[in-house]
Amino acid sequence: SLNTQKELNVHTDTVKEEDTMTTEKLKNYLENMKALERSIENHQRNLSELRSRTFEQYIEQESYRAHKYGIRVKSSRIADPTAYMGIYGREAFEKGRQSQIDEEERKLRAKKHLCKRIHAAIGKLSNPAKEIITRRYLEGEKIEEIAETMGLSRATGFRRLNAALEELTGLYETLQTKGAA
Repeated sequence: SLNTQKELNVHTDTVKEEDTMTTEKLKNYLENMKALERSIENHQRNLSELRSRTFEQYIEQESYRAHKYGIRVKSSRIADPTAYMGIYGREAFEKGRQSQIDEEERKLRAKKHLCKRIHAAIGKLSNPAKEIITRRYLEGEKIEEIAETMGLSRATGFRRLNAALEELTGLYETLQTKGAA
């Protein structure tokens, strides 16, 4: 959902090394793993676009916007970005672009790091826990279907899922502690 996606962006944009991972947070990340992976792809695409963008393209875009939306600067004439940007416009553009690149790289690193740690923790789970986490969160199966194929009752399926989430949270914390050391 859109609300969950916004929450995901807020959490992953502010992930820090010292953040503790709660079972609820981890469950939220698992439920939105595909969105997290798409978000990583989007950041990579944004970085590529930012790095390849030239000052001339920026001027062209701003000229188009000024003309299209009738943006006017200190007069009744349509704005011409080159007229008020002058020689310092290129420097300001470069600084602004570098700032945007730095921010995109920071977000990308945080999200990749989170994904890598979650997948590493899943890889260290016991086989039954790994199976239930993978099928539920990565493959999107309903817990009822998983429980049925594993020969469990629905309630036991939920208990095993919660136990697997607890185990995964512990492993994630252990990996995070080892990574910080």
